[in-house]
Amino acid sequence: MNLRLLVALTLVAGFAACTLEDQLAVPSFGDSEFIGQTYPLDPGMKTTLNGVYVVDRGQDRFGEKVVVLWNARDRMTILSGRDVGYFVLQAGRLDSVFFFEGYWRKQVNEMTGLARFFIAKESGGRFLMGDPSAPSTLILEGSIGDGDGRPTDPVVLRFERPIRPEVLSQNFSVLAHRGGGRTSDLVPHSENTVELVRIAEWFGANGVEIDVRLTSDGVPVLYHDNTLNPRLVQKIPMLGRMEDYSFAQLRSFVRLINGEQIPTLDEVLRTIVYETNLKFVWLDSKTEDQDLVTRMVPLLQQYMAEASALAAQGMRDSLDILVGVPSDAIYEELLRYPNYTSVPSLAEKTLDRAQALNSRVWAPVWSGGIDQAAIATAHAEGRRVFTWTLDTPEFVQQYIATGLYDGILSNYPSIVAYYHYVQ
Repeated sequence: MNLRLLVALTLVAGFAACTLEDQLAVPSFGDSEFIGQTYPLDPGMKTTLNGVYVVDRGQDRFGEKVVVLWNARDRMTILSGRDVGYFVLQAGRLDSVFFFEGYWRKQVNEMTGLARFFIAKESGGRFLMGDPSAPSTLILEGSIGDGDGRPTDPVVLRFERPIRPEVLSQNFSVLAHRGGGRTSDLVPHSENTVELVRIAEWFGANGVEIDVRLTSDGVPVLYHDNTLNPRLVQKIPMLGRMEDYSFAQLRSFVRLINGEQIPTLDEVLRTIVYETNLKFVWLDSKTEDQDLVTRMVPLLQQYMAEASALAAQGMRDSLDILVGVPSDAIYEELLRYPNYTSVPSLAEKTLDRAQALNSRVWAPVWSGGIDQAAIATAHAEGRRVFTWTLDTPEFVQQYIATGLYDGILSNYPSIVAYYHYVQ
């Protein structure tokens, strides 16, 4: 028996009583079923709500403007340019009055709370219902609270303009790092999990980057760090690298910090295709010299084909899934793969590496500066250009303002989405 597994079997009972470090809970209205008793919004109403809003009340918390953005599923997100703030709201209507409830969050700290809004009949409700005699005003009136406390602090948002058509028409990727954000930033679920990619669109993302490793028996799974460690997993007596354990061992004895299982790449890609409308997946290749590319490419091809079939039926948008090439070892492995130039890939570092692989995307690190000549060359060759991992709001705004990049990878996708859509 594997020595590490023997240690785990011997000591696991002693660790069972260990408590987790406190995690930031997502505020909830508890047993409230109010939204469930309302009528759902139709797609046209959601499209009409999308846009840039002036903050008439609540500027001290959320700045002068916000962006309202419906994802393709079931949530409305309000994106703020201050403190990486956002709202995640459910919606419903009764007659011509519209109701929204959920939570707000500032990702640079632990501030969060409940939120409620409504649109009154004469403040946009009739307009949303298609009444041709109604004024086209849209005013979201509401309040927020702290934690699970009752919302009492007023917030009022007034529609200013729709998102500009030229912005909507851009094929711009707002990429959420590690499937939606880092565990250390207190996102609702652990990083690199099925649970997190399922809600990545709530944060304004339309794509995700996920970290792929191989177990000792060759199963591609998602996990960022080199080792099992207290940053990512609950207290267990298993030590060492992910690659030292079989998939069965990891499933039996390891739980991530918020209680989730370490997922397989197959599970996550299936979730993305069938439960989200994400348009881009960056597979960040972490295990080297163990045929990771060989294990990933068939899954990539399978799920891109399944997404394409759904897109042809109008059931989702198209989906790109690319093998990330972050290192010399992965680069050399991909070069050995049959017909490697036809494998959808994303090459980091130098442009010549992207050219050699015929990569669809070149992704230089943001701290290397803006090389306009190289970007122009990549675009002329038909490649998209992403940059990573960009979290500072001022730099996000600067990089978007150049108009040179086709996507930005960030731990804070909501701030990237805000600066992109507010243009």
